[in-house]
Amino acid sequence: MKYLIFGGTGLVGKKLAEYIEDQGDEVRTVSRSGKDGSIALDIREESEFTKIDFCPDVIVNCASQIPVNGKTSKDPVFLKELFQTNVIGAVNIANWAVKNKVPKIINCSTLVVVKKPWPDFLSETYFGIPDGPHVGYCMSKLSQEQIMSECVVNSDTKLLHARISAVYGEEMLPEGIIYKLLQKLENDQEILLTDGGKNTLDLIHAEDVSRSIYALSGGDFKLKIVNLASGKRISILALANLLKEITGSESNIVDRFTNNPASTANISVEKLKGLIGNIYNDFIPLEKGLKSLVGNLQEA
Repeated sequence: MKYLIFGGTGLVGKKLAEYIEDQGDEVRTVSRSGKDGSIALDIREESEFTKIDFCPDVIVNCASQIPVNGKTSKDPVFLKELFQTNVIGAVNIANWAVKNKVPKIINCSTLVVVKKPWPDFLSETYFGIPDGPHVGYCMSKLSQEQIMSECVVNSDTKLLHARISAVYGEEMLPEGIIYKLLQKLENDQEILLTDGGKNTLDLIHAEDVSRSIYALSGGDFKLKIVNLASGKRISILALANLLKEITGSESNIVDRFTNNPASTANISVEKLKGLIGNIYNDFIPLEKGLKSLVGNLQEA
């Protein structure tokens, strides 16, 4: 099959392109920068789609404006950036796909389209309007799902939203909880957590995301939404201790308990398992993935 990946130079997009090539399929990538041989295209501008001279069987949308440290949803300039990329850009992708009769689109969405705190078993059918400090990003991705779905109504194009959990990998951006912990650990600084023992997250390696998306692309798209997660939760405290063991740090880890409700990440992956089969059983164990990440950082 032939694949076209938007956001093909990012963490997931790059891994996915490499995996598709390894499977012997044809793949082209699109990015705003045009790096690594990708088609240089700004998805926010509909007119730029004339640059694409390739008609795929599957489009994968990995392009996304993500939260940025120091910028909030109260910042109208940043809010505009979020919606221009995550909504307008995604609509342009969907419209181009419909116009060119592309059979399938997989949209890389996120689990944060659902309001936190999540229920103790988060299924694809649970719904709650997101809020909180990153509500702009969350709502832009929820709007992305809803409007892209409208774009393909009464067309030959089928659409699947893959709601992805917390992705990590060797080429991830130096931000987020893993890097915050590693920065402290590398300098043997004390780590102060709040409710680290009861707040959990679901970490999935970028390679597993890529292999899952490839497997999903071969399906019939009867489902419209699927959770793409490891299905295994780890507390922030346990993650900190695991990274401490991997790095050999002398940092002291202190966890302060409060009466605040727990933020859990117990993600239902039963639908995912049914769609990707044995690939799920071969997901990279968290400790192995983190050791590879830390090893790469130490070599850099």
